[in-house]
Amino acid sequence: KGFARAPFKIIEFCNARYANAFLEADMRLGLCMPCKINVYVKDGMTVLSGMRPVVLRQFFPKAELGALPEEIDAAVRGIIDSAK
Repeated sequence: KGFARAPFKIIEFCNARYANAFLEADMRLGLCMPCKINVYVKDGMTVLSGMRPVVLRQFFPKAELGALPEEIDAAVRGIIDSAK
């Protein structure tokens, strides 16, 4: 679109079972789907960043999420750690 920007990639991924469970708990959780990891370079270093699923309880305190945020957080962290 004509903006000068260093390379920036957004990687999206989703697990249908987790997504369905989240939507059953609160449809507004769809705002946080799919999970995303940003990849970019800053000061010559490749940076991977993303929102940790464990923070969803803070945004949706009434949603009954069980252990799902922790399970998904572990999976996302595993993906990021394996990319290092």
